[in-house]
Amino acid sequence: MTQLIQRLARQGLVTRLADPDDGRVALVAITQAGQALLDHRRRTRRERLAVLLATLSSEQEFALWLSAQVALPILHRLAENADSLADEDAGQTSQREHSSPRPTHSASATGLVTRDRHATA
Repeated sequence: MTQLIQRLARQGLVTRLADPDDGRVALVAITQAGQALLDHRRRTRRERLAVLLATLSSEQEFALWLSAQVALPILHRLAENADSLADEDAGQTSQREHSSPRPTHSASATGLVTRDRHATA
């Protein structure tokens, strides 16, 4: 994870800041250039998907819509279960503070902020 963050920082897509609460932790935030790239890629993905969806017949479109009506609530439930399990795991790992290489994520005004426990600012 640290190497990925370093590459993104060198490309000007993220910035690293010292965590005011824990000197061993670096906060990572997306830059304006990183957000612009992310927005461009999302827009491109949406455009490609629209082109692909246009190739479906009306019957296929309806089948896809119907499948989504069934699958999406199940997928949302799985995501909720994964979050619950992650929360339980975090509670158990608090006993062995800072030993897990898995970063935590939160939203910020500038975008995604990652706490990289193994990076130094």
